[in-house]
Amino acid sequence: MLTAFVHGARPLARMVHIDKTRSGDFSHTSHGPQAAAGMRPRADLNRLLPTERQQRSYTIRFLIGAGNCLAALLALEFAVFIGISPHPSGVHALALCGFLVELTFFVLLRSGLNHRFADPSLTEYQINAAIVFIGVGYWLVTPLGKSIPLVLLIVVLMFGMFSTTPRQLGRCCVWAMAVMSTSFFLVARTAPAAIITTQQWFHVALLMMVLPTVYALAYQLALIRARLRERKEELKAALQRIETLATIDVLTGLLNRREMHNVLDRQEKMASRTDQGFCVCMIDIDFFKKVNDVYGHNMGDEVLRVFASTARSALRETDVISRWGGEEFLVMMMDTDVALARSVIERVRSDMDAVAVPTPNGQPLKVTFSAGLARYRQGEPMDRVIERADRALYRAKSAGRNQTVLDHVETVS
Repeated sequence: MLTAFVHGARPLARMVHIDKTRSGDFSHTSHGPQAAAGMRPRADLNRLLPTERQQRSYTIRFLIGAGNCLAALLALEFAVFIGISPHPSGVHALALCGFLVELTFFVLLRSGLNHRFADPSLTEYQINAAIVFIGVGYWLVTPLGKSIPLVLLIVVLMFGMFSTTPRQLGRCCVWAMAVMSTSFFLVARTAPAAIITTQQWFHVALLMMVLPTVYALAYQLALIRARLRERKEELKAALQRIETLATIDVLTGLLNRREMHNVLDRQEKMASRTDQGFCVCMIDIDFFKKVNDVYGHNMGDEVLRVFASTARSALRETDVISRWGGEEFLVMMMDTDVALARSVIERVRSDMDAVAVPTPNGQPLKVTFSAGLARYRQGEPMDRVIERADRALYRAKSAGRNQTVLDHVETVS
């Protein structure tokens, strides 16, 4: 009867190889045998319960409710044993049916067949089954105990509010009225004493007041849950916007300097483990200050956007580009030597040569850039790599701009 009571309640992926301990070899730990012994109850529990998280949650909640149901049935059997139940055969039949129904629910949940139902938790079905048991129990108990099944019915419906929709609970309320009306009729037929009749009318009036109230509360709870879901989605969207603002340069749509530092740190750690080299390239738009002075800052912003879009299209999928600051950009090229990295940057230059940025006076503006290239060396701090790329960029600008200069290979002491 109480089965329903508990139903209220980026970018880099790495594979880590873990050496498996040989079976029975506990020489490396002082608690090996004890730990193995402690694993046995969990293994037994895994045999009883499903391993999938949500399915296990459904089953645990069911088992708690089933335990309460069986306890109630045992209480009825005890009443038969001490001779205060007027329908011993009915109690035995109810206990058997209750056990079989609970077993059926467990098989459905343990086998995964519950996912064939619209509600995989089977909450509505369990509530309705509990209502039937309560209705039969109402008929079977003595007159002095008939208030107890009504209390159990209200508790079942109240707990159902937290895990069912208003429509589902509405159906359960209608079902409860039908079952209890039948039970009232049977009681009146089998025990037509005046006190029983008075008691019946009191219980009918109680249900007529309680069931609409339960449904109204369920509807209000559904509205609260809907508002909470809406608020959760709003907070999720706001968090995504904040994360975007914290990692993306608004003007160009590229990574900002802060996020690029995170990317470089991750790449440095991976390179130190795998000996996989990578290159960084510092890029500076040529004569960018002159563009701002002659055409204005809006034109300068457009030049930055055009370069960012062109470079992003020309780079490989594994390359990462960021706006480093002002008219400077930093590119990180994974698993790349300087020769290949240079060819990638020259492809960007070739694509930029084909682009002309329109100006307010109608004259197209050709945009060029200078670049300094450096390759990461094992054990070298990332700041040093960026500094070498920056020095190479300075030499490119000093040599006449619109070119890519490689860093001089230095000996690391």
